[in-house]
Amino acid sequence: MKNDGAFVNLDPDLLGEEARKLLDFLKSRVLFQNEALTQLARAYDFAESPLRQPHTTFLQMMFIGCSGVGKTETARALAEFLFGSRLAMTKIDCGNLNEKYSGSMLVGSTAGYMGYDHPTDPRYSNPPQFSQKVINKPALDHLMRNLKFIDPNKYLELEDISKQAKEIKKGLEGTPTPEVVVAIGQQVTMLEERRRGVIERAVLQHPLKQVILLDEFEKAHTSIRDMILPILDEGRIQMANGEFTSFENALVIITSNVGSRELAESARGKHPIGFGEHSSSTEASDIARNAARNIFPPEFMSRMGNNIFVFNPLNRAQRRAILEQKFRQLQRFCDERFPVTISVSEEVFEFLLNLCERNPEEGARMLEKTLHQHVTSLIGGLINSGQIDKQDRVVLSLEGSRITAIRDNSSSKYGSFEFQEAPTLPNSVADVFDSN
Repeated sequence: MKNDGAFVNLDPDLLGEEARKLLDFLKSRVLFQNEALTQLARAYDFAESPLRQPHTTFLQMMFIGCSGVGKTETARALAEFLFGSRLAMTKIDCGNLNEKYSGSMLVGSTAGYMGYDHPTDPRYSNPPQFSQKVINKPALDHLMRNLKFIDPNKYLELEDISKQAKEIKKGLEGTPTPEVVVAIGQQVTMLEERRRGVIERAVLQHPLKQVILLDEFEKAHTSIRDMILPILDEGRIQMANGEFTSFENALVIITSNVGSRELAESARGKHPIGFGEHSSSTEASDIARNAARNIFPPEFMSRMGNNIFVFNPLNRAQRRAILEQKFRQLQRFCDERFPVTISVSEEVFEFLLNLCERNPEEGARMLEKTLHQHVTSLIGGLINSGQIDKQDRVVLSLEGSRITAIRDNSSSKYGSFEFQEAPTLPNSVADVFDSN
């Protein structure tokens, strides 16, 4: 901001502290999607402001683009940022919701069907995935794990209740009389009510966000798309048993691969419009958004508003940088499990990249599969056969169309990941690695 006399110029692009932390965290987890991640951080920043409309979701977003470019990974990174775990979210695979009756998996069985009177009884059915208990569980688990840091008094009270319950239940050992069993049951019930009260007070003082991921939403039945409209519009949904589930603290993330075929054809050069080595994010965005409008009804698209973020396809240079990052991750994994030093030749990288070029539409997912097939499994087999030991240095090179490994006994010094004869990376890529 610039102070010009009595007036102060305000910067509309400046993010709040929490949104800045989120953006930095996401960029360290998902590479080469800065535009989409920046838009996400801005939407999150507004959701944190007092101007957010009440009785709506905390934040609702749609990620569209090719497979393997970071859409689901971004959702996992959001859950990790909020709760410290990539799995702390309610993930719904919409490929399992391609039938009209699939809605019962989300809101419960309708009247007259098994499970309607017992929506949370596992003997009848699994709990509906949109029930308040299910969507709150990841955040509640996080709160209970950290309650001793957030509110030590409530944590100690819960610990005391647990100890009392254990002592009381010892009275059930042996052959207690029916009167003793009834008395113990009453005492345990009272303790459970106290425990529930402590947790409810903790939740009220520390409102729980939830991350709800509807993955590959285009595969869901059209009735499912209509079912979630109240969530996007009013921030709540009515379950089959009449109860309401609130999504006012939820980050609802919808992912879709719409436009993947067109983007993949462009990447292969069948309809060259600037992708591949000279990618145009604007053209990719237009293709993906037009494909989404052709598949999803106007009432759905209008509710998503401006929170439709396009993840661009990856070109060869970007895939190479991601592959180098995955090699570094492999080295760190080796450091934790079985410390060996891995050195990779330039020819190996080119060989792996050329294999991935056969299926560019799979994006980073193809990189993971190729790396596992040709490198990770090779190192694991050498460890199991006893050909390499801890603190060894293994050099990977290419012979024909096969990756071979050599144990380097010239130096016993244990180090980190090494890359031989690597060309200088672009600044944008180098900056990403330096920040990790």
